[in-house]
Amino acid sequence: MVAKMEIDVVIINFNYGSYLSECIESVLGQSVAPKTIIVVDDGSTDNSVSIIESYGVRITAVLQENLGHVAAVNAGFAVSTADACIFLDADDLLYRDCLKVVLAAWRPNDVKVQFRLDTIDREGRNEEMPFPYFGAGLSPEAVRAESLDSAWYPWTVSSGSVFCRRFLTDLLPIDRTRVYRSPDGYLSKLSPLFGDVRSLPQILGAYRVHGSNAWARGKEWSIETALRWLNFEIVLQEEFEKTARMKGIVLKIPFRPSFQQLEYRLLAFRFARGRTPFPGDTHFGLAKECLLSSVRARNSRLRTRMLWLVWLLLLNVGPKYLLVKIVQHARGQTGRAGVVRRVLSFARGQAEQKSAGI
Repeated sequence: MVAKMEIDVVIINFNYGSYLSECIESVLGQSVAPKTIIVVDDGSTDNSVSIIESYGVRITAVLQENLGHVAAVNAGFAVSTADACIFLDADDLLYRDCLKVVLAAWRPNDVKVQFRLDTIDREGRNEEMPFPYFGAGLSPEAVRAESLDSAWYPWTVSSGSVFCRRFLTDLLPIDRTRVYRSPDGYLSKLSPLFGDVRSLPQILGAYRVHGSNAWARGKEWSIETALRWLNFEIVLQEEFEKTARMKGIVLKIPFRPSFQQLEYRLLAFRFARGRTPFPGDTHFGLAKECLLSSVRARNSRLRTRMLWLVWLLLLNVGPKYLLVKIVQHARGQTGRAGVVRRVLSFARGQAEQKSAGI
């Protein structure tokens, strides 16, 4: 624990008026209060602004035109003054003891502390699918080793990540013409290059699935989704390599591709071969990379690696008409088939830790 350390909570909102009050109340109700609650509204057209104004001086409001997620994060940090900061999506929430647990776990060299989240539906019902799984051996040293090997490690979404101020000061404001989406992915990817990333086993908040998340609209899935994420992953990897060079850190090039990158590459290879940014991919080459990655993914449990391997090999050789149906069910977070939910829960190590401070 770092003495007298304080955390700011920056709530990022765009047209989440239906959930915004619950999110703000979850922060106001923390057993250890944040230094400041900053609510950034990114040009909402619903009732969000009136909700924000109803809290008066209990929060700091930042109202801007619709400039996007990256700009909202930049604007929120610009008025933050605490030692650390969490960028909480306005449709998510924190459990009562979240900040207390994070502060107790924080060590002087930490640049990021991350924790697990429950998955809840639009009405707030727990879907019994906590994520991600952090293995007992996922120490800061293990995170750094994995990161230098693959430019990836097990990380969670923005609402489950607390970043220290000295790290954020080095990287923010983010160039939104370059990093045009997922500012939390950018920050998480680069974190191990700056210090320790500490992963907590506790479930300290909830991530809401309501049909507007990145993969959530299963029936509307298209290859464009995979291509967008794959192209952005390339941007993040280039930023990772550039930052490592600037800091004099030696990387293991070429990187071991993460399971997520392999999934995107396989989808692009099977459904948009003429548009993939990896034109040299082949069935055999991708199968080989999938096998090697499953062996070298040291921070994933065996059953998770095996399930990923089966999934990736299915994407590699399965009939296209069948893959479309499977991807819609597996990657659409709303209305998932029961068998898909059970497989995901098994892979994630469901209910291994109790939620803290609900």
